[in-house]
Amino acid sequence: MIAHSDPPTFSNCVRQPDTIVDGKMVVSFNGQWQRNRSSAVFGVRIWAETGRAIDFTRKMTVVDKGEPFDVVGAIVVDKFTYDRSVPNPTSYR
Repeated sequence: MIAHSDPPTFSNCVRQPDTIVDGKMVVSFNGQWQRNRSSAVFGVRIWAETGRAIDFTRKMTVVDKGEPFDVVGAIVVDKFTYDRSVPNPTSYR
């Protein structure tokens, strides 16, 4: 992951022990995410064989009012699918 400056989008990234999910190796990272005044502790899981993301979890610590996730401490889980037949979500809530 590349940390962008002013302020960094991702920082303090640490690789976690590899795990097995559905019989396949999974690589995991934890770290901190920040954009403007919103920040979160995050975790990301990636299939080792393909490099594709499985999910991205954010536990929000500070959030600007009016954003889709405007509750301090809210947990957001982004689940990824590569199945193009699955429609995009229409709402964040």
